[in-house]
Amino acid sequence: MHQFLSIFVLVAMLFHALILLPDPYAQFKLHELLVPFASPYRPVAVAVGVVALYGSAVVTASFYVKRLIGQKGWRLLHYATFALFLGAMVHGLLAGTDSREQWAQLTYLSSGLAVLFFTFFRILASRRVAAQEAKWAVPPVQGTAVPGVADGA
Repeated sequence: MHQFLSIFVLVAMLFHALILLPDPYAQFKLHELLVPFASPYRPVAVAVGVVALYGSAVVTASFYVKRLIGQKGWRLLHYATFALFLGAMVHGLLAGTDSREQWAQLTYLSSGLAVLFFTFFRILASRRVAAQEAKWAVPPVQGTAVPGVADGA
């Protein structure tokens, strides 16, 4: 499900960029939508969106190279999704033509708060599980060596 949603969001981001090509008002060219700072329309805001798109592509691709980069590298790379989400939100707020509308502001606020809530929920839940595991851990019998722990430590 996680991998599918990652691909789905990537496709939605591409659709979001490419649907602007036939727009008679914006008159974007392909390179203006895919090259950071190439857009004449709010170049910094659009560039933030382009970088979020490419970053999301890298994170999505990491599902397929997980064996090569290892669990630790994969997890570290996935922490970038927080910055990518923030970048996408900044892109929407600064480049979006509807950003001043109440419905758009409520969308940004609710999605931002949801990400914040679930992030703290995940942190607190993992700490609780770690505390439970530590509580129920069986201490080593005296006189037995624990691999990787120096004597007398």
